[in-house]
Order: sequence, then structure tokens, then C-alpha cells
Amino acid sequence: MRKPKALVTEARSLESTRIIRQAAAYIDSHLDTGLSLEQVAKQINLSQGYFSNLFKKVQGISFQQYVMYEKMEKAKAMLIGGRQVQEIALDLGYEHRRYLGKE
Repeated sequence: MRKPKALVTEARSLESTRIIRQAAAYIDSHLDTGLSLEQVAKQINLSQGYFSNLFKKVQGISFQQYVMYEKMEKAKAMLIGGRQVQEIALDLGYEHRRYLGKE
């Protein structure tokens, strides 16, 4: 039988994971916008500081690192699919293609 403290810790961990999965889904569906930590924290009703710490604890990387990684993965898939760099840049919320590579 588990101790009550262990059950509470496990429940908190599961809730943290659920919250960050919710945030990640929001991020993934809004990669074309200028996502900010403040915006996503507000979307899931957490303070910026708490959200930032929780995100890094659960994901193992910072919010900004996660957003950049997801944008690059999406860009890679679009390139493989034959899309032009300028189109990809615009689809991911960048004003200029130079943000995705050399001119």
C-alpha cells in the first residue's frame, strides 16, 4: 500500500504533465503566431513564472527552446514536402525567409 504522501506527489506529477500537454497542444496549433510565454501561461491560467518553471520541469527544455524546436520540425517537414522557404517562413510567423537559413 502506498503512503498518502506518495499518492499526493504522484497526483501532482500527473496534473503537471496534463497541464503541460495542454500547453504544448496550444503551442503546436499556434506556431504561426508570435507565441509568448505570457500568452500561453494566460491561456492555461498560470502565472508566467510558475508556468516557465513547470514547463521546463516537465519537458526538460525551456518554453522558448520548445517553440523553436517545434517550428524547425514543422519547417523541416514542409521542406521535405516541397514547400518554398519563403512560404514556410510566412506560415511559421516569420516576416523574412532569412530567419530560416542563408540568403
